[in-house]
Amino acid sequence: MLPSTKSPHIYLPHYGSPALPRFPMQDFLLPWLLMALLLAGCKRAEPPRKGHLVTCTCTYLTDFDDTARIDVEVCVPEGLDHQREAAHCALQSAHNHIDGCACKPPGTSCDPSAPNACINR
Repeated sequence: MLPSTKSPHIYLPHYGSPALPRFPMQDFLLPWLLMALLLAGCKRAEPPRKGHLVTCTCTYLTDFDDTARIDVEVCVPEGLDHQREAAHCALQSAHNHIDGCACKPPGTSCDPSAPNACINR
């Protein structure tokens, strides 16, 4: 018996074959389209934000309606409210409504995007 001359594989047309013809416009636009997609995915490097380290004492109510205090050190970006940022930082430990925060004057400069920008004492 002679071996079969038919291929067991399915024929898939390739780019440029008569089944998938090439168009000159594709050759021109494809590199530009790929470059635009690559650049759109790139994020511009932002300059590091500046901030100041602020020490605050915040008060909140416990589960038993007792007033409690928590001391926080928070790196507040320039132009933002110290008390509000301190209250947001205190919420990570207090887990209740923060009544208010009293902050000392800003101290040394810091990076607000650093992982240790909010420290509960």
